[in-house]
Amino acid sequence: MIKKKLKPIVVISLFLFSWGKLNAQQDFFMSQSFVNPSMINPSLTAIQDGPEFGLFNRYQWLGSESTPNTQQLIFSTTYNKPAYLKSAYKGGALRRGKKRSKGGLFHVFNASIINDRAGAFSKLETRFHWSPQVRIGKDIYAGLGPVVSFSRFQLDPERLSFKDGTDVAWGQIQKSGLTNSSANISFCGNVHSQNFYFGAAFLDALNQSWNRADSSGLLVDRNLIINGSYRYNINQLFSVSAAGVTRFTFGSPIDHSISFRGIYNNLVWLGFGYRSSKAMNISFGAHINQRFNIVYTAEKNFLGVTGVGLTHEFYLAYILPTRKGSKF
Repeated sequence: MIKKKLKPIVVISLFLFSWGKLNAQQDFFMSQSFVNPSMINPSLTAIQDGPEFGLFNRYQWLGSESTPNTQQLIFSTTYNKPAYLKSAYKGGALRRGKKRSKGGLFHVFNASIINDRAGAFSKLETRFHWSPQVRIGKDIYAGLGPVVSFSRFQLDPERLSFKDGTDVAWGQIQKSGLTNSSANISFCGNVHSQNFYFGAAFLDALNQSWNRADSSGLLVDRNLIINGSYRYNINQLFSVSAAGVTRFTFGSPIDHSISFRGIYNNLVWLGFGYRSSKAMNISFGAHINQRFNIVYTAEKNFLGVTGVGLTHEFYLAYILPTRKGSKF
């Protein structure tokens, strides 16, 4: 039964991956996706037990200065989750909810604003996601839904390597302007339970361009991102987890990331990660008063590129108080 229900999700993901020619230009890839996977797959908001506000900052050392080249503000929540139905809260609205639903369906909502500045290319993007999550087995749910995004692209002429008055591409860019605005759509889905999740996201399905000169070839990446995680509880105090992310982009090498974490009493954890682009990271996280998640990650690249140093990532989230119990 589970295999039959998962088959359409797999078929749709493979179809989207094979649709059209992908052109690698720019996208950011965050090790923080191990901490909040909804940053790259909004449907994985489903693993949360309550509404959450999150703020992400990424600092990369470039040359003689360190600048925050990526920020992401996220709000994510769910509606009519099984946790709501199992809550000890005795309000009238909850009792009416019990009559309407048996816990076989709940909804996921995710909204985020992303400010991404990488070299000569900058992007300000707003994303909105909704997906239904359907129970496909005992304590196992699956969902698939769209992500609608609105973006504004900006090219910095001072940092374009081909800025030459005789260069054809530069002439096209100058003629069409250094800014562009457009809308796009993505698709993402997941399968999750109490100790694991698996997600697939096809990002930016439409063929966007960084500027209005389509012939310049400055196209926005289309990516298929697959991520998953499994957590094993050793005893009541200690647990370990492993998480992996793979990104497929035509015209670029496949990017793999894997991370391992040790967790103490669901309060603090220490993690180590490796990326196939020859980078390693170490991360530390804390869950404070069941309301705040604080995470710091430092990553070192070993490609030998001059002027590239440590990358620092910070994530702070506030979990809104609710009267809901555990989902499972």
